[in-house]
Amino acid sequence: MGLDYGAVRNRYSGYEKNVIDDGNGYTMGKQALFLGDDKESRPKFWKPEAGTRLVDILPYKVTTDNHPSGTPKGGIDYVLEMWVHKNVGPNKDTFICLEKHNKGRCPICDDAREQFNALFEEKKREMSDERKAFGEAKKELRDLEPKRRVVYNLVDLENPEEGVLLYEAPWFWFEKPLVEHFLNKQKLAKTRGKEFPEFWRHDAGSSVSLNCTQEKFAGREFVKSTPMGFEDRDEQYDDSVIDMTYSLDSFLVIPTAAEVKEAYMGFSSEEDSYVEEPSKEEPAPAPKTKSLPKAAPKAEEKKEMTREERLAMVQAKKAKEASGGDCPSGYTFGDDYLAYDECVDCPKTAECEQACGI
Repeated sequence: MGLDYGAVRNRYSGYEKNVIDDGNGYTMGKQALFLGDDKESRPKFWKPEAGTRLVDILPYKVTTDNHPSGTPKGGIDYVLEMWVHKNVGPNKDTFICLEKHNKGRCPICDDAREQFNALFEEKKREMSDERKAFGEAKKELRDLEPKRRVVYNLVDLENPEEGVLLYEAPWFWFEKPLVEHFLNKQKLAKTRGKEFPEFWRHDAGSSVSLNCTQEKFAGREFVKSTPMGFEDRDEQYDDSVIDMTYSLDSFLVIPTAAEVKEAYMGFSSEEDSYVEEPSKEEPAPAPKTKSLPKAAPKAEEKKEMTREERLAMVQAKKAKEASGGDCPSGYTFGDDYLAYDECVDCPKTAECEQACGI
């Protein structure tokens, strides 16, 4: 088929300069993704269980002009990155951030800036430290900030009979470490005159190993999946797998600013400055659950750690012990570095980073 993966490679050319925080949580109102009205035919989501897991992340064909990363219609990508406002208004809706997606003004961001300017001035009058006043104002309005999330086509190699599943996660927890692991492996391979497999390739990729841990945040229990590295596939996929994966961009809902404002305020306004034409491109009907053409589960085998990996583990353990790690918010010191909202203003951020081994 000769699929063009150039857009994916080019995306990470300046990756180290573009690391921005994410968010977390789920809502029950309107969603940023429309998967179809028929519950029976909707794609299924992967629900990881605690422990070590091995998955294949597969590419998909872009079918709209609304791909957030700019991948053109007809191109190939493996992830859908989106910025969303969650828990919007009384119905707890979720919308993409129109501003972040270059779709015009965002009523929520507009209101957040207005509130921030007023609150910042108030905090400056109360505090002598302007920087601290800035941080306090940002902290109080954090819920209004858009959160960065990612969606994948994924195959659970322990349960390949389930076919292609969707997986959504916070960008900071999943895509960020995934790409960083890949870039580090790629750089190391190049120093040895070799090429490291691009994990997103269907025909020449690698499987992704995950460390899935049981977590609890804001009274909600969930399993957090963290990419840990890559393993060679026992068998690659043929080109027909592209017809088995879901075109993730086709699920993305592009609302009008007026719709977002109405949901945000809880009522419609006759004097509305957000006068727009609705998006002409309707979400494509959700395809039925898809099964794989091939790819059997890998046999269980423990790969011996490299010298560098063993050294990094020892150093991280020593740093954690030396720091006297104790998370003020009750999370795992070092392991949960910058994983939660409380981490941003935590007084032990520096020690936690050192214990994390980053």
